[in-house]
Amino acid sequence: MKRILFISYLISCFGIFSVKAQYKQQNSFNGQSNTQRSSRFIYGIGISTFTDFTLTPFIFSSNTTVQPQQIFSVADFTLSFQMNTLLKEFNANKSISLNIAPGFRYTNDITGFVSSSLPVTINYNAGTLSSRNTKSRFGFTFGLGVLFQTTGLIQKPGSSEYGPYVYEQGCFQSGYRYLGRKGRANEINFQVGLGASKTYNAQPNSHNLYPYAPSESITTSYKITFIKYLNY
Repeated sequence: MKRILFISYLISCFGIFSVKAQYKQQNSFNGQSNTQRSSRFIYGIGISTFTDFTLTPFIFSSNTTVQPQQIFSVADFTLSFQMNTLLKEFNANKSISLNIAPGFRYTNDITGFVSSSLPVTINYNAGTLSSRNTKSRFGFTFGLGVLFQTTGLIQKPGSSEYGPYVYEQGCFQSGYRYLGRKGRANEINFQVGLGASKTYNAQPNSHNLYPYAPSESITTSYKITFIKYLNY
């Protein structure tokens, strides 16, 4: 089941990038400008450096005699692709959008190197980036949704055999937006993920397995991202 979830997750990531590439190609006919191409689709590049933290659920090793554990990781560098689709514009300064931001995190922990994330949120927007017609130089956004994350995608030689693991969390976002000196939109985005994880007994049972305990623990993530929008 975990392998199926993992494969589905990767397919969704590549699918999003593919759709975006096709969209750009189809709408570049006759040299149309970015603004002319779409009034609803806005995209940019997000960067986080040492501001991306995660605490995973309890994870099993393929070796059943190794105790399951939660993995805490700090990403040295995270690169994400921000894609916002305006679903409803109430007026020039207020809107609702679907925001998706697939990203890759450079991590180095017991699970391996390089993990990935995919937040999907519905956001309320005000001011800058709320529509193509707003005159405001500043704005903000709040969003709720779900965050999919993986542990290390590249296995470490001689590791404890903790394979890539996909898990999800509830997700909250808030962002401050502003126009730079050249009129390009930027955003400072703060994201929190929160979920539940079953805990495990500290000692294996007679079958050398770690059974579920009746209580639960918390799995969390925190990230601050600087986003530069490319077509706004």
